[in-house]
Amino acid sequence: MWVPVLLSAALLLFILQSNRAGEVRLGRYFTLDEFTRTDTGLPNIPSAQEVANLQYLVASVLDPLREQIGPVIITSGFRSPEVNAAIPGGGAINSQHMDGEAADIKSPTLGTDEIIAALRQLPVDQVIKYYNSGHVHVSATPQGRGEFLYKGPSGFEVI
Repeated sequence: MWVPVLLSAALLLFILQSNRAGEVRLGRYFTLDEFTRTDTGLPNIPSAQEVANLQYLVASVLDPLREQIGPVIITSGFRSPEVNAAIPGGGAINSQHMDGEAADIKSPTLGTDEIIAALRQLPVDQVIKYYNSGHVHVSATPQGRGEFLYKGPSGFEVI
């Protein structure tokens, strides 16, 4: 039973280390490279469980969203703890990005309000619209909270 898991993990590690992550598909429209790209220069390699979480996010939310609204750009996906700490202003210490459960997204053709309207039809865990930002945070977990928030200068509020 453990042999296939170990072989899968070893294969994933080989692919990631050989710089072929762009070829690893997480779903119909998204690749692992889109979720692990970082400008920090820091290692950003997800574990097998974190990749499985990314696959769940893609299958349950991001692929269906892409089918509804068209192209979706991942501005930040998986973050290793080091990459998360290097986020300007510091990433949340309990960020779902570090578990492979979240992505920050935008659309080249739609605004954040239109993205959020489409996400209301999908099984999300959490959606956050940020003040003065062009992206939307979206997460997915099997127990999804269906939480929609706005983070403004004075904190969080439900939207």
